[in-house]
Amino acid sequence: MTLKIYSFGGGQMVEAMLRAALKKKVITPETTGITDISSDRVNYLTDTYHIQASQQPDWTAVENADLVILGVRPQDNWQEIMKELVAHHYQKDVLSIIAGVTVTQLSS
Repeated sequence: MTLKIYSFGGGQMVEAMLRAALKKKVITPETTGITDISSDRVNYLTDTYHIQASQQPDWTAVENADLVILGVRPQDNWQEIMKELVAHHYQKDVLSIIAGVTVTQLSS
């Protein structure tokens, strides 16, 4: 079974996790989506891994994801992402690798 994953942020930590998951065939490029603020990063991830990447979130892909990864920088607007996840009634697993942001902060 392959997982559907969507990531907010496509930095090196997210890339490392996705690269390993693709290698182990836990995910496929077709079931993996990423949004990142950098057009260069979006192009790199698309060209290198053939995943669905863009600068704007694909909320249909988010809603269909088995797992959402929060891989943005702490100074980025992660609170808005959390509000949007709630607004879109996302009820599945969320993995945060945002440095310094606690589970309590994410939950509130």
